[in-house]
Amino acid sequence: MRRFPYDAQSASGWSSDGPASSAQLRSTSRLHSGVSGGLVAVLFVVSIGIASVPIFGNQFLSINDYYNHLARTAVLLHGDGDPIFSWYFLPNWQLLPNLAFDLWVWGLGQILPVALAGKLFIVATFALTLSGVIFFHRLAFGRWSLWPFLALLLLYNRLLLAGYLNFLFGVGLWLHALSLWVRFHDARAWLRSVMMTAAALVIFFMHLAAFGVLAVTIVVYELATVASNPHRWSAKFASLLFTAASFAPAVLLAFFLSPHSEASGAVRYRDLATRVAGFAAPILYDWRIDAVCCLILLGLFVWAATRKSIDFDPKLAACAAALFALQFLMPNVIVTAEGGDRRLPLPMMLLAIAATDLRTSRHSQRFGFILAAGVVFILRIANVEARWQSDQPIYDDITQGLSLLPVGAQVASALSPDSFDDFSVPAVAISYLPVWEIVPRGGFTQTLFAYPTQQPLTLTTKYEALAAATPPGLLWQAFVADADPEKPDALSPKLVAALHEYEFIAFFGQQNFTVRDTALFQSFYAGQYVRIYRLGRQ
Repeated sequence: MRRFPYDAQSASGWSSDGPASSAQLRSTSRLHSGVSGGLVAVLFVVSIGIASVPIFGNQFLSINDYYNHLARTAVLLHGDGDPIFSWYFLPNWQLLPNLAFDLWVWGLGQILPVALAGKLFIVATFALTLSGVIFFHRLAFGRWSLWPFLALLLLYNRLLLAGYLNFLFGVGLWLHALSLWVRFHDARAWLRSVMMTAAALVIFFMHLAAFGVLAVTIVVYELATVASNPHRWSAKFASLLFTAASFAPAVLLAFFLSPHSEASGAVRYRDLATRVAGFAAPILYDWRIDAVCCLILLGLFVWAATRKSIDFDPKLAACAAALFALQFLMPNVIVTAEGGDRRLPLPMMLLAIAATDLRTSRHSQRFGFILAAGVVFILRIANVEARWQSDQPIYDDITQGLSLLPVGAQVASALSPDSFDDFSVPAVAISYLPVWEIVPRGGFTQTLFAYPTQQPLTLTTKYEALAAATPPGLLWQAFVADADPEKPDALSPKLVAALHEYEFIAFFGQQNFTVRDTALFQSFYAGQYVRIYRLGRQ
């Protein structure tokens, strides 16, 4: 049942004739508000608290890139005070569209431990995402509701497990920026343009892909408004012109002031099946459990829709539909960012929640949704907590071995090439936990993310070349016995020469593995999930 009785003004108590009276507002609240704002605030705090249990209940988080981000920020925080860091790293503070985590942890890291600041970043991402959906829904439908709490089911998702932290933080800000645009849609054009220019610049620096989502959704929202606006075409054109002008500063920064490389113009596509698989963003560890949960909610939704109890905001629904369509056109690699074909389904789902509402006087329907969503939310959090708890012994084994390395050790990390293919495997943080354990202690390992066009930290020329000569996957294939049974034992002289620049080599794997015998290695530590060797001479 379509609706749009509230515009951006009437939803907040303003009409074209001026502010509504307090009596009118109270009357509207009694007619349309299923819950009070106070209850929504309490549930928001409780929900974020529950969602944070795996974050604060575990020493190590099973998030793929998380410890890479954390180690890089530790260098940025403490690099000036320790000249040993300058052997390996150089600060690279530029106008980069990928700074959310670095800015947050660098700022809070001045007063808090880096590890705590990193966990607070994830909780802040949860809070921004949920509050964005709640406020947007309130703006569109003119009442507080429990419906937007469905977004809780999306806080833990495959993008989070993969470590797309900057993008997810940007998505939370995008929801608020889009809400701001809708709220002041009928304000003076210059005022809207100034506000959106500031919001667009902030989101641009958080993450480029989140900025792209903001641009697409606002353009679609404006086109939907223009199509339904009875004003003359000249006024419509002026509105679109002011909209475009809001994004001009960020676009100019991206083209003329942000750093570029030869790879900055790269655009590559994967197959259609991969893009379809992107819609599995809510699936975490056991697809069967998640599928059952989704089917329960889908069944309730279809039940309500057949009884015409589902309302939607046409303009916001058009934005969600645009993101759905764009998913099938999005390349995997665009500019220097990978995984572009996996990013859009999540903001599309969040926007779809904000754009719909359950309007029914039937207590059975409302209770059914609330109960089902609450149960699924608790089950998902319990599932995450159980998995992360089971991962802790693996991380303990790895950190125990790495803690034995001398301060300032230069360590070549070796990882299975397929360890980056599935982010729901046990102990996914095994890929970059070594960076966190080695680099902040003044050491070096080649897997730290420090690309000039993406991070505010780069490698010095010598160690950039060393990292390029010793890819972790190549080291695994060269020395792990079951990596490639048909691979000859002869090693490349170039690879051996590069390894002589390191003091140690460490192999990390989620499953049992055997390192080939070679005179180049002297055993240093043998754990279940890590093997560390001192590098000698052949």
